[in-house]
Formats: sequence, C-alpha cells, structure tokens
Amino acid sequence: MLNLEALKLMGPISPFIGNLSFLRVLDLKNNSFFHELPQEIGRLHRLEALALSDNLIGGEIPSNISGCSKLTDLYISNNLIVGEIPAALGRLSNLKNLFLGNNTLRGSIPPFLGNLSSLEAIALARNRLSGIIPEALGKLKNLTFFSVGLNQVSGMVPSSLSNLSNIRTLDVGSNKLHGSLPSQLGVNMPYLEFFTVFLNQFSGSFPLSITNASNLMVLQVGVNKFTGIMPSFGRLQNLQVVDISNNLLGGHRANELNFLCSLTNTTSLKSLDMGINRFGGMLPQCVSNLSIAIKFLAMEENNIVGPLPRGFGNLINVEQLWAGGNGLSGSIPSSIGGLQKLHIFSLDFNSVSGAIPTSLGNLTMLIKLYLNDNNLQGQIPPSLGKCQNLIELDLYNNNLSGSIPSQIFEISSLSILLKLSSNRLTGMLPSEVGNLLENGV
Repeated sequence: MLNLEALKLMGPISPFIGNLSFLRVLDLKNNSFFHELPQEIGRLHRLEALALSDNLIGGEIPSNISGCSKLTDLYISNNLIVGEIPAALGRLSNLKNLFLGNNTLRGSIPPFLGNLSSLEAIALARNRLSGIIPEALGKLKNLTFFSVGLNQVSGMVPSSLSNLSNIRTLDVGSNKLHGSLPSQLGVNMPYLEFFTVFLNQFSGSFPLSITNASNLMVLQVGVNKFTGIMPSFGRLQNLQVVDISNNLLGGHRANELNFLCSLTNTTSLKSLDMGINRFGGMLPQCVSNLSIAIKFLAMEENNIVGPLPRGFGNLINVEQLWAGGNGLSGSIPSSIGGLQKLHIFSLDFNSVSGAIPTSLGNLTMLIKLYLNDNNLQGQIPPSLGKCQNLIELDLYNNNLSGSIPSQIFEISSLSILLKLSSNRLTGMLPSEVGNLLENGV
C-alpha cells in the first residue's frame, strides 16, 4: 500500500509509478496533483484500489487502465477528467466501486457497465453526460449506489432498474428525464435510503409504493409534473428531507393535507417542502406536532385556506417558514414569536387579518419578513425594532394605521428592502429615517 492522502502534494504523477508492480493500493486523494494520468498506471497488474479523488488531474482516463485487471475500487471524483467513459473499464471484471463524479466527462453512460456483475456503486454525478440510462444496468444485482444527477441524461427510466432490489441510493436528479416512474418502485427497492428525481420532466401519479421503503431518509421529487394525492408516510420514520415542491400534486380539495399528520412520527425530519402545488383545504392542527428538528418548512403557492395553527410555536428549530401565496386567513399566531431561530418568515399574498403580534419582536435572528398583500390592521409594533438582523421588511398593501415607529428606522441591518406603502399610515416620518439612507435602502 502507498498512502499519500492529504499531504498537500502537487505536480504531475510520475510515470515511474508504473515500476511499483507490487502495489495493491495507491491512495493519492485530496492533494493537488495535476496533468494527465500516466499511461504507466496500466502496468500495475496487482492493483486493487486506485484512489485519486480531490485533485486537479486532467486529460482522459487512460485506455490501458484495463491492465489493472484486479482493480475493485476506482475513485477519480472531483478532478478535471475529460473525454468519454472508456471501453477499457468494461474489462475490469472485478470492479465494485466506480466513482467518476464531478469531472467533465461527456458522451453516454456505456451499456457495458451492466456486464460488470460485481459493481456495487456507480457515481457519475456532476459531469456532462448525455444519452439514456442503459437498460443493461438492471442486471447489476449487487448495486447499492447509483448516481447520475446533474448531467444531461434524457429518455425514460428503464423498467429494468426495478430489478435493483439492493439499491440504497438512487439519484437521477437534475437531468432531462421524462415519463412516469414504475408504480412498484418502493416494493421492488425496499432498502432505498436516498431517492432523488428532482428537476426533471417526470409526469404521472406520484409513486405511492415509495412508502414501502421503510429505510428512506431523503425523498426529493420536486420540480416535475407529478399528479395525484399524497400517501401516508407513517412507515417512513427515518425521513429527514421531503421535497415534493413544484409539481401538480393535490386537487384543491378539503382534507388532502391530512398526509402531514403521518409525518409527526418522523422525529428526524429537517426539511419539508410542498410549495407550488395544488394542495387545498385547511392545515391540520397536527402540523404543530412535526419534528422539533425541522429547520425548513415551505407550503407557498398552493390553495391552503383557514388559519395558521396556533401550535406553530412548537417548531422551535425552524429557520425558514414559507406560506405565501395561499388563501390563509385569521390572525398571525403570537406563538410564532417563540421561533427564536427563524431567519425567514413569508406570509405574503394571503388574507390574514388582525394585528401584527408584538411577539415578532422576539425574532432577533430574523433576516426577511414578508407580510405584504394581506388584510393586517392596527399599528406597526415598535417591537420589530428589536429584529436587528432584518435586511428586508415588506408590509406593503395592508390596512395598517398609525405612525411609523422610529424603532423601524433604527434597524441598522435594514439595507435591502423596506416597503410600507399602500396602507393607512399617518404622521410625520421620524428623523431616524436618515439612518436608512446611510444603509442604502
């Protein structure tokens, strides 16, 4: 073994490396090696693991790498590799782990990968690959990790991928894929932990069978054209991230948000994004019982009506709360003021009424507050002046009255947006308004 990991080494890899015929493991990752890989690599006939990730290596993968016939692990991620995935890799019959992500590879995903029956992981994300996902990959019974996200892959997901019964990570996000997903996806892939098809052109019904993958931690299907209702997530108690945003889910019907109640047992849930869909009805009170670990909660641009649940204050670790562009009514719960870690609170373009709670002044970490285009009444609470990290405050187009508190103009961070017009505000502008001119508002 030759392990020179993270030693701040730089320069080209010497061609004399080919003389180390005894090598079984060559680990040069996390350095600053550059130039092309020397052809002499192919002379390392005993080599089992080649780890070159996190360098500045360019050029193409040498074709004579097939000389490393015992190779089981090939790690060249996070480099500057160009060209296509060489056919020579198809002769590495012992290969288990193929990591080529975050390079500049082009061309298609070669079907010959499906013949490497020992493969357990294929990582090709963040390249410039195009073409389709080969049907032959469905033959890889040992595959647990498949990632081709952030490429330009097109076509449909081949039905043969349903045969990957041992898969844990399936990432085809940010491509040009279309069509529907296999209806029995979760049944055929029961061990799924990470599933992302984010930012494609998928359509059809949301795959309800995904709820059978009881180990699922990350579910990202946002920015597609999925339709239908959401299932109960009661079996998925390990969920940490749920992104179903920017689809056509829901149908503006009552009670279709009840699936949220099935998420109350997912104690590790950190992010829930259901924004920009067709969900209707009222928010169930159970939303207040979501995991206290949740940091991101988005439901904007749906057709949600009724009041915000009073128990929102239970979500003590939430940092971003997006609820704009709905039909929400009632008053802003004063319990929102207990969300001490809140950075962004968006409730714009609703029908919320009543006074702005003075408790919002407790949100000292708040950066952006959007309450515009509602029916809020009463005075602007001077307590907002305690939000000394605010850079944007939008109270436009409400029914607010009274004078503008001088404390608003003493928020030294308020440098991007202050919008108070289209209200019923009266009185003189306080002299402190000059502070905002200094801030560039």
